[in-house]
Parts: sequence; structure tokens; C-alpha cells
Amino acid sequence: MAGAEVFGGPGSAWRLNAVAGLISRGGSRLEDLFFADFGYSPPPFGPPVWDPIVIAASVAMRE
Repeated sequence: MAGAEVFGGPGSAWRLNAVAGLISRGGSRLEDLFFADFGYSPPPFGPPVWDPIVIAASVAMRE
């Protein structure tokens, strides 16, 4: 069984679409999420250029 939970500020719910796309494909793994290509434009002088979904997949793969 697979699932995801997304929370955050405005626009955060759009990240759920990326995860839902991989889940609905069936047979997807955390590695697929980690290596997926996301369009991400962080605010200038703000957070790092890594998409939060990729960071979450990286942390989950370590466990």
C-alpha cells in the first residue's frame, strides 16, 4: 500500500500530483521518486535548489 501526505504554504498541494502520478503507475519505488524530474523554481536567496519531494525521498531511502 502506498500513500503520501503533503503540507505547507500556498501551492504545496501541487506537489501531491507528482507523487500521485508515480503511485498510480504501480510498481514505483522511492528511487523513482528521487530520480524523477521536477520543475522547481525556489525563491531567490531562499531555500536550496533541491525540490522538497526529492529531499523527502532521499531521507526515506536512508531509513
